[in-house]
Amino acid sequence: GGGGGGGESGREDGGEAGSGCFGDSDCDGGSDDCSVGECSSDGGDGDWGGVAAAAWPCLRRALCAGELELAVREAADALRAVAGQDGAAEELLLSARFVFCTCSVAGSHLVRQLTGSVAWLVLDEASQATEPEAIVPFGSLPRRAVVCGDPRQLAPMARTRPMERTLMDRLMIELRQPHLFLDTQYRMHPDISAFPRSFFYGGRLRDAPSTCGGGQGDGRTAQAGGWAGSGVVRPSRGGAPCASDGWLGPLTVLDVPGSEERSGAGSISNRAEAQAIAAALRTLRDSHRLELTNPTRLKVLTFYAAQVAALRRAVREAGLGRVFISTVDGAQGSEASVIVLSCVRASGSLGFLQDQRRLNVGLTRAQRALLVFAHVHTLAGAAGGTGATAALVRHAADAGRIYTWHPAGPRRMGEAAVASIRALTARAPTCADDSAACGGGGAACAPAASEGCGGGRCSGEAAAQDAAERVREMEAYVRRAREAEEDKSQKRRRRELLERVAFKPPSSYSHDGGVLAATGGA
Repeated sequence: GGGGGGGESGREDGGEAGSGCFGDSDCDGGSDDCSVGECSSDGGDGDWGGVAAAAWPCLRRALCAGELELAVREAADALRAVAGQDGAAEELLLSARFVFCTCSVAGSHLVRQLTGSVAWLVLDEASQATEPEAIVPFGSLPRRAVVCGDPRQLAPMARTRPMERTLMDRLMIELRQPHLFLDTQYRMHPDISAFPRSFFYGGRLRDAPSTCGGGQGDGRTAQAGGWAGSGVVRPSRGGAPCASDGWLGPLTVLDVPGSEERSGAGSISNRAEAQAIAAALRTLRDSHRLELTNPTRLKVLTFYAAQVAALRRAVREAGLGRVFISTVDGAQGSEASVIVLSCVRASGSLGFLQDQRRLNVGLTRAQRALLVFAHVHTLAGAAGGTGATAALVRHAADAGRIYTWHPAGPRRMGEAAVASIRALTARAPTCADDSAACGGGGAACAPAASEGCGGGRCSGEAAAQDAAERVREMEAYVRRAREAEEDKSQKRRRRELLERVAFKPPSSYSHDGGVLAATGGA
């Protein structure tokens, strides 16, 4: 488990450093270091042994190759077609070497046929699954398991805090199990990753050479045409820092004066931000030839559902086509060359932006350019200037990347305004207040990392206290649930009793031939 480039560590764009078959774009190249044929020699019992380093890159390349990809799709179609036939689906499943499914489907009758025959269980995005969900696949009794995820990104959705605990939390923090940290990110331009690397991951994350257009890796970040060659962000040569084009640099924070509005459903929108973003998108389309309707090139993200509606309305009125607009929660795991992030809040309160995990997701989706539209003084001054958003604004101010939005075009924020921003963020932390960001948390946290975390909780004692607090919360939750169930049972028994005894007395009785007849009543 661990971080790795906003959680993925190149999972979508490339693989581990040194894996030759991972280096080429969209699976259609590949080094000659391995061939598809090598992927079949794993010893027959699932133990990859000496070819472990080559097997997975070859598998990825094989699955992405044209004919083999078609074969995989045909196999999936065949499985769906015979799902209702007795024995046919089981036969197909038992003859497969790789099975892909969700955690819940892993507990189905069909997949449970594999119990005892699973050599490897790979549980991806484990930090987004509740602990009961993550345990379901282990019912197949795998001989080995790999649990992957990023505990610094969004936690699972749960009604109570105890249910937000994940299997990774239990293993890494509470039980202090050793773990691996994927320390290379293959997605973001170094200027974009600089803040997440230092703040959320304690400086342990590093950039692959390919992230600035040089070196070997994901070909999409270094291509000559389209977005990368349009002048917004120019690829570099020889690993030198990439150049920016004015306000359209790799990282830009745009200050938008405006106010927030609360909808009837309780969500929040910011009309001024929506209109500014629509104008910026028009500039990207007209001056830089960016394909606005291609979600791999552009995504517009925000923290509120009401702002999604406001953005769609502004984009529609501007005649910009079907732009991908979504909440940050719905975008975890995705990416785009350009990410436009709308922060919405402009009243001194941060709301959802206080969640460091959610903020981390929003800031780590971009490959080439990240444009953050916000009311800068709200981000800088909230929580007394000690929150993650204050640290972000301070980082952008130090880098000279704060601009003020103007209909005629963004203008670099003046020195006096920047000085006031620095004063507001003087107490901004340098590291997230989470043990996973500073040395991995628990027993794995090094003293040096702890000292440099600006108050981060990196000690085993803090982790133990947190674990004890969660246990107490779980016990209280179980106790309340039992009391509620008992109360519900008592009410149900009382209602049933009243239904049995409730009747309207008859008005008269007659006795005829030993038969008692009631008349005039219910």
